[in-house]
Order: sequence, then C-alpha cells, then structure tokens
Amino acid sequence: MEMESREKLNIFGTISMSGKLCMHIFEGNLTGGVYKGILQNVLVPAARALHSHGRILQKDNLSAHNTKDVYDYLESRDARVIEEELPWPSYSLDLKPHGKSLGSPEE
Repeated sequence: MEMESREKLNIFGTISMSGKLCMHIFEGNLTGGVYKGILQNVLVPAARALHSHGRILQKDNLSAHNTKDVYDYLESRDARVIEEELPWPSYSLDLKPHGKSLGSPEE
C-alpha cells in the first residue's frame, strides 16, 4: 500500500491569565525565524490588544525559542521574559498524537 505524503501543520497557541490569547497555524518546522515572525505578527499584537500593561513571556526550552534573533527581537521590545529554565520538555508527549490515530482506519 502506497502512502501519500502529508503536509506538516503545526499549531502555535498561547494563553494568559485572562484566558486564551491567540492561535496560529503554520506549515513546516518551527525555526527561530518562524518563531520570531509569530512573535512580531501574532503574539505581540494579540498581547497588546488584551493587556495594556504587565505582559511577561514564559516559554519552554525549544531551541527555536532561544535563537539570537529571537533574543535580539525580545530585547528590542523591552520584553519581560522568564529566563530561568522551566521543567517543561521542548516537545510534550501528551500533546502529540500517538501512532496513526489521526489517519484513516485503514492505515
């Protein structure tokens, strides 16, 4: 049985003390450049609209979150970031589909 290739879609979601903040769906892998673009075009505008002051960014240890470009961007925005290492894994196994549960029953 030949398997057809599938697009890789990712969902970037954020929450705040006030509830959901934003969600962004993108294709491919999350790189530092993609993450910086999400910060610039999605997260920062959504955070500004919901919270007029007191925003703090808390992130996990994924390498895309910790590139020089991302740090430079956050520094240029005077962003308050929780810098200490969090106990969260870069990829959370409980949030990933197991096996082929999202495929068709024939697979």
